[in-house]
Amino acid sequence: MSDEFDPMADFLARERAALGEDADLFQSGSPSASKSPEAATSDQLSVTLCLLQKISSPLLSKPSPPSAPAAPAPAASVSNPASSAQASPAVAQDSGFLQEWQVKQKEAVEERDRVSNERHEAIVKEARESIDKFYDEYNEKKDRAIQENRATQEIEIQAANSGNLWERAMKQIDLATKATQDTQKSSDTVRMRELLQDLKRDKEAPGVKSKKVEASA
Repeated sequence: MSDEFDPMADFLARERAALGEDADLFQSGSPSASKSPEAATSDQLSVTLCLLQKISSPLLSKPSPPSAPAAPAPAASVSNPASSAQASPAVAQDSGFLQEWQVKQKEAVEERDRVSNERHEAIVKEARESIDKFYDEYNEKKDRAIQENRATQEIEIQAANSGNLWERAMKQIDLATKATQDTQKSSDTVRMRELLQDLKRDKEAPGVKSKKVEASA
């Protein structure tokens, strides 16, 4: 018997030691001395394959670890850097136009407010001037009317005090006749007027004589 080390025999020995009693299940009986070395080697390979399957089967039966979640697909709305670079000048241009429009709109609003304020101030000023003018003219007319009334009153007083009693009576009758002749028909006062005229001319008429006596006294 040779003392040369057999790796296959050593491997099978370690496997039988690891499997214990299960190793007998893979043995088909002790190899007979009549088998050739090729047949013995074939039996050893068969046993080795069975042992390997026995060892690897628990590993295959273990559940596989959970797979990592798939990375989310890039959103369709996300643009690539090239498209972003192309869109940036357009956005900047639109922003410039928007700012320019806002400035013009602000200036237009300020101009409209300024014109409206000026128009309002002009209307208020014109209204105040019209009111002041109205009161000035009203006060002027009132003062002129007062002066005219005073002058007329003085003239009437002087006229009323001049002449005798019958002359003053005739003046009052003439004034009354002028005031009513345009509005209504007056009755025939010719005879009454003639009587008053005679009394006015008569120096001895009642009232005229007493006036002369008072003057001489």
